[in-house]
Amino acid sequence: MLRYVLLAVFVGVLHADVCKQPQGRICEVDVYNCCDNNFGMALNLTKCNGNLWDRVNCYRAEIENMFGTSVDGGLTVCSAWSDWMKCLGRTLQDCESVKFHVMQGANSDLFPLRPGLDTYVNNDGTIRNVFINYASQLQRCRDTFSNNVNTNWENRCADFRELIGCYQLPFQTGAGIEGGWWGCEYERSGVTAWLPECSEQCTATNNNIRAAEELPQ
Repeated sequence: MLRYVLLAVFVGVLHADVCKQPQGRICEVDVYNCCDNNFGMALNLTKCNGNLWDRVNCYRAEIENMFGTSVDGGLTVCSAWSDWMKCLGRTLQDCESVKFHVMQGANSDLFPLRPGLDTYVNNDGTIRNVFINYASQLQRCRDTFSNNVNTNWENRCADFRELIGCYQLPFQTGAGIEGGWWGCEYERSGVTAWLPECSEQCTATNNNIRAAEELPQ
């Protein structure tokens, strides 16, 4: 595993721009853009252009595809995220709060790199297969949640519970009980970054597990 991580770091260094060090804790746009550009190059995210909002959504789709393709792909993402966080330094927290989608995307993708890494690596490929085989269903879960929250903000915590149950179902179907927990935590860790008032735990007996097409509109 270490060999792949070191290789990914080495390749990233060869092509990375040298970004200036942040001077304080306030997000600096030029530094953020430099770090963001290096992150995109390290993972060859050539399809992700446009404004910040669009790039974050594109990054997430591309990164989940890497998680689904191979363990090597997942470890390459680990290396790129590590470099991105070091690049932003003390401004990381402020930069992540620029738009909630940045926080959601960053925190979701950090879960499999930290507490969820062992499960991701040692699950015989079943978790990785979910990202590929259930990609459209996972997208429907997110789209439904986004639409519901935009329509009725006051109901956001109930919608959040429905979202993590919706995410848990395909992982539990494709990767068993442990995989279901992993999928639930993966999505929960991202959403709670910008909805800390919505407290929900992931369990195998989650009463909100249901398919995307069954979610209340």
